[in-house]
Amino acid sequence: MDLDLKISHSFIRNKLHAMGFLHLDVRTQGRSLVIYSIEPNEEAIRAVLTRLDSRQDFVLSIANHRGKWQLVPAIGPLQEMMDMLTDELAFTLAFWPDVGPYRVIQ
Repeated sequence: MDLDLKISHSFIRNKLHAMGFLHLDVRTQGRSLVIYSIEPNEEAIRAVLTRLDSRQDFVLSIANHRGKWQLVPAIGPLQEMMDMLTDELAFTLAFWPDVGPYRVIQ
């Protein structure tokens, strides 16, 4: 992992945990930082921040409630992308309780 991604990885993890998203973690995959949770029997990827060639700008992709990927039509520095993710797109990061009448069991 290069130093820029290592610093970005720590920044994302610290920001998420400081905001109370303790169920989330971050890992690197190539030039991307993957935000995920561990659900029963699987890893659920919530968002992916991919560093562009500029090394300062990132593009954000999120998973909708059906697991389909959506590219967010914005490019910017990591801080701006994280602010957008934790504010306007915070539903993507919400904790998914695994019990209750609202949980679909297949």
